[in-house]
Amino acid sequence: MGQAISSVKTLVSMRPVSAGDEQFLAELQADSRPDLRSLGLPPVALASLLDLQRRAQRAEYDLRYPDAVDEVIEIDGRPVGRCWTALTRAELRLLDIAVLNDLRRQGIARAILARLVERAAAARGGCVPIRLMVWADNEAARRLYANAGFSEDNSADDITGYLALSLAAPYYAQCSVSVPARRKDEFNDE
Repeated sequence: MGQAISSVKTLVSMRPVSAGDEQFLAELQADSRPDLRSLGLPPVALASLLDLQRRAQRAEYDLRYPDAVDEVIEIDGRPVGRCWTALTRAELRLLDIAVLNDLRRQGIARAILARLVERAAAARGGCVPIRLMVWADNEAARRLYANAGFSEDNSADDITGYLALSLAAPYYAQCSVSVPARRKDEFNDE
């Protein structure tokens, strides 16, 4: 699906997801889920399972984060990934980030994280932490986040199989106000 990308930092852009992106997003999801491909399901059943998951994810995020921003990551106008975020009063939540498998480890996600840090620094006086959940077995993603300065967030919900990570606002901005900790019972703070 992809080819080597050079000088990623200057070429990466994001734009809002549109109806015309559904095929790409379906392909990206399938590309990002080797665990489901390994089940040995017939292609029609696998496509149905992936579609069900996509619709469930959309419904949950629309309910929990109605103002979320779903964007396609592009290199020179070519879609290569997705970044879905929600800015709430307490945080910039990274809901989903994915890059095509054959374009990973080329700095695309790192460039997107740098943009998210800029967004968080510009939001609400620059004192908004970035929070996310990552599959505990996803070593590559955990390394990416650790290298970007994220650490485990003990204030987050305990969801089996996932680790909660955060990048505290003082790490990237001088804060003059305190940021409230996320409550375990918090569903949607907007």
